[in-house]
Amino acid sequence: MSFVPKYIIKRMVPPDALKNVDTDGKGKVDGFALKYVNVLAPMKIEKNLDVEDLKKQLFDADLEMDGKKLDVKKAAICATGKKFTIENIADIGGMELPVGGCLYIYYPLPGGLAAGKHVLHLKTKYKERVDETTLERDLSGTMTSKDLLAKS
Repeated sequence: MSFVPKYIIKRMVPPDALKNVDTDGKGKVDGFALKYVNVLAPMKIEKNLDVEDLKKQLFDADLEMDGKKLDVKKAAICATGKKFTIENIADIGGMELPVGGCLYIYYPLPGGLAAGKHVLHLKTKYKERVDETTLERDLSGTMTSKDLLAKS
C-alpha cells in the first residue's frame, strides 16, 4: 500500500462518511460503514492479482473503533454494486473505481454505533512499511444495504 498524506485522507473520508447500516431494511441496525471517495485518479484493480498478497494488505491490518480492537477479517469492502469479503476478495480483480466513485468499508456490529463522535484507528503493515491513520467522524445517520451496494 502506498503512503497517502493526511490532507488527502481527509478529502477521501468526508465528514458524513460514518453511518450505521440496516442490512435488511427492517429498522434493525446490524453494523456500520465508512465511506471512502476516490479523489486521486481512476483506480483499476488488475484481474490477475496476487490474492494472498492482497489478503495480507487488507486483512492483516489493525483496526480500532473508539479504542476497541475489531477483527478486520469480519469487514467487507462494498463497491461497484458488490460486497467483497476475505472469502471472495479474488473477485475484486478487474474492478474500476472512477474519480468521485465511492466504496464503503462495512463492519458487522449488532446495534451499530451510538450517536456522536467516533475515533477510527487503522494500522497497516506491508513488507517493511507500517502506516497509521486516525480519523475522527460523527455518526451521520443510517443507511440500508441497498445504499451500501449502490454503484458509484
